[in-house]
Formats: sequence, structure tokens, C-alpha cells
Amino acid sequence: MADQLWIGRFLLHRTAEDFGIIASLDPKP
Repeated sequence: MADQLWIGRFLLHRTAEDFGIIASLDPKP
């Protein structure tokens, strides 16, 4: 479970970099 979460975050940030956006995992109110 933890590995999948880590890989998901990694891919999120990698794809966000490709599109020039900032991926934030901060909880939204």
C-alpha cells in the first residue's frame, strides 16, 4: 500500500513537471 502511494505521488509530480504545473498534496479545507 505504501509503495503504491509513493509511486502515485512520484508519477503525479513527474507528469506535473512535464506540463509546467505545480502538484500540491496539501489537504484542502
